[in-house]
Amino acid sequence: MFPTQHAILGAIFAFLLHLLYPPFSVLGLTLLFLASFLIDVDHYLLYVIERRDISLRKAYFWCRDLGLTYESLTPKQLKTARIPICFFHTFESTIILFILSFFSEFLFFIFLGFIFHLLVDYTYALIIAINSSKEVTYYHPFLLSYNLFGKTTKELKNLDEFRTKNRAR
Repeated sequence: MFPTQHAILGAIFAFLLHLLYPPFSVLGLTLLFLASFLIDVDHYLLYVIERRDISLRKAYFWCRDLGLTYESLTPKQLKTARIPICFFHTFESTIILFILSFFSEFLFFIFLGFIFHLLVDYTYALIIAINSSKEVTYYHPFLLSYNLFGKTTKELKNLDEFRTKNRAR
């Protein structure tokens, strides 16, 4: 899902929370809104680490193409593909933020923004899986050890080759 879509949905969610529970502060709801899409900064960091480039524009297209590549994989290819893990999208970082949210109202709103973002991501992955008759199990954001220290660079190059071959067809 694109950052603009997350931002729009985050704004709607923050507005609905304001309507349903007016005592929430404007600052808190603003933090929730920002967290609902700025969580994706880890995608940019993955690009910087993998490609050793800081271009935000190139990172956007790289992440977009990588997502489209994963969506185009067959169920057999999905079983062998290793999906790069973005740290803020992991169960571990969510638990840490949840614990810290007990000590700060602002961290609580950031936590809500993260949770909303992850729910939107899961819903999007489920819709793609249903529309393409694929299993949802290919989406692994909660397994930090799954690929954080794996051979990501090599595997991403293999996915680049796969994408290039499939575009030629």
